[in-house]
Amino acid sequence: MKKQWPVLRWFADLDIRFKIIGLAIGSAVLITTVVTVTTYSMKSRDLDHQMALQTVYTADDLAEKVVTPLLTDDVYGIHQLMNTTLKDNSSIRYIFITDAAGNIVYNSFGDGFPAGLAAANGVVPDTATQLKVLTTDEGSVWDAAAPVLHGRAGTVRVGSSDK
Repeated sequence: MKKQWPVLRWFADLDIRFKIIGLAIGSAVLITTVVTVTTYSMKSRDLDHQMALQTVYTADDLAEKVVTPLLTDDVYGIHQLMNTTLKDNSSIRYIFITDAAGNIVYNSFGDGFPAGLAAANGVVPDTATQLKVLTTDEGSVWDAAAPVLHGRAGTVRVGSSDK
C-alpha cells in the first residue's frame, strides 16, 4: 500500500460542498490578481505615453512662442514665457533654450547647469521635435528638444517628470 500524505487524505475526506467553495474562492482570487496586475501595467504605460505627449506639446508650443523674443533679444519676454510655462505645468522639471550654434542662451536652473544635459538630446535643422527618456537622480525625465524656426534660430528643451 502506498503512503498517502496527510494533506491529501484530509482533502479527500472533505465534503464536496467545501471543495466547490474552495475552488470558487481560489478562482476569484486568481482572476482578481490577474486583472489587477494587467490594469496596473496598462495604466502605467498610458501615463508614460501621456507624459511624453505633454512634454512634446509643451516644447513645441514654447518653440513657437519664443521666436520673436529670441530674435529681438527680449530677455524679459523669454523669462516671462519660461516662468509662465513652469508655473502652469507642475510636471516640468526644467526648460532651457540654445541658439543655433548650441550655446545655452536661457535656462531655468539658475546658476548651476547639469553637466551633459545639453548634449543628451538635440535636433538638426528641418527635423521634428525629438524625445528621449533620460535617467537622472530623480528618476526618469522625458526630455523634448523642439527646433525654433526649423532649427535655424535654436532649440527649446523641456524636461518633464511624474515625480
